[in-house]
Amino acid sequence: MDNASWTRFLRLVAAEVGQGTFRRWLRRLTPVGLEDGVLTLAVPSLVERDRIRTQFAEILRLVWMKETGTPVAAVDVRFVPDAARTQEAAAAPGEANTSSGGDPAQPGAVIGGMLNPRSTFERFVVSRNNELAYAAALEVARADSSEYGPLYLYGGTGLGKSHLLHAIAIEYRRLFPERRALYMMAENFIYQFVQSVKCQTTGEFKEYLRNVDILLIDDIHFISAAQKSQDELLHTFDVLSGRNSRIVISANGRPDQLTGQGEALQSRLGSGLRAKIRPTDLEFRLKFLHARVGELDIPIDDAVVEKLADRFGGSVRELEGALRRVVANAKLLKRRVTTDIVTEMFDDYELRETRRQGNPEHICRMVAEKYGITVDELVSASRARRFSRPRHVAIYLTKRLTPLSQPDIGRAFGGRDHTSVLYAVRRVEKLMSEDPEVTGRDVEQLLRDLGG
Repeated sequence: MDNASWTRFLRLVAAEVGQGTFRRWLRRLTPVGLEDGVLTLAVPSLVERDRIRTQFAEILRLVWMKETGTPVAAVDVRFVPDAARTQEAAAAPGEANTSSGGDPAQPGAVIGGMLNPRSTFERFVVSRNNELAYAAALEVARADSSEYGPLYLYGGTGLGKSHLLHAIAIEYRRLFPERRALYMMAENFIYQFVQSVKCQTTGEFKEYLRNVDILLIDDIHFISAAQKSQDELLHTFDVLSGRNSRIVISANGRPDQLTGQGEALQSRLGSGLRAKIRPTDLEFRLKFLHARVGELDIPIDDAVVEKLADRFGGSVRELEGALRRVVANAKLLKRRVTTDIVTEMFDDYELRETRRQGNPEHICRMVAEKYGITVDELVSASRARRFSRPRHVAIYLTKRLTPLSQPDIGRAFGGRDHTSVLYAVRRVEKLMSEDPEVTGRDVEQLLRDLGG
């Protein structure tokens, strides 16, 4: 089939399944051949291959017969990491190829997860809480060679780790278009590895992982008790290090705080430069909001920025979300953005809830200060009583004051599992009943301080 015919075929498929579904699962299809009534197609991702086999094979068969008039009994989809692809196949039909998807075997591509084109270094707001992480990320992306491998970025939820990984991939592709890059969420890594074992394609999967110049893995704390996945990741690190390829990792805690990860993997993760992104302070929140306001086409008074910065002390994601809601409200009601709108939208009760929701970092700081230890000691793996007791109290308070699930709370406290969270909550409840004059009094005081 020539390029024009293949493009028409893709347009028909996109019309059948919808543009969103097409871009997500089918845009990277390439033809391999038609033999004995079996149409063979290729994709550069095991995830795409499995989804197409189970959900779209019959649609592809029917559309092919309608377009070509050639009988097809079945459609076979193969995982081919180095499949060549045309410009038409790389983008949704009729659209510009602006996606960050691609094939790691093809120079200048970034694959494994869709990059947010807005997550660039230029839009990353730098302050004291993240300046080392930013400088290290910029060095890894721009330098011809890197001595920081692996670069390990860690910190709480919504503070900018994923933004930096996306920015590295985008900048690296711009500066080194002849090289290969792979960006993956840790959960995607586990899924693809398991599927490769089931389908006996581990050799292909290893080649897929290791034939790159830079590997970026987001939220590595999700690779926990799966020993075989950890072993594969370790071997991949060894191969890439031997080739002087770059490795960038993000997680919610230090390597030694990641529950369920073996010593070998923890050691490897901690062998390079570690950069922590700390919780936001008022100075950063003001700077961040002013930067985002500068991108808007609507005037916003400094008083509004100050009010939002003062009242939303959680993650960057939460802060930006609050700004967007205020602006959307003003536009819909055709009003100026004023502090009155902020007050109307976020009354005292909602503001208190917003501070509490998804903000275990603030709880940890309050508890650590109460017991005279550091936040790092509080979330560490140490079982010493002077650390474990405050840790249990902080987990109890997070469970009581936030809507976070037990797995989410566990991840916020160094990657612990939900059973550890349940144990901590029950332990504090028991101590409060047995020791109301000490533990009970401490917890009640913390509850009052935290607005509970």
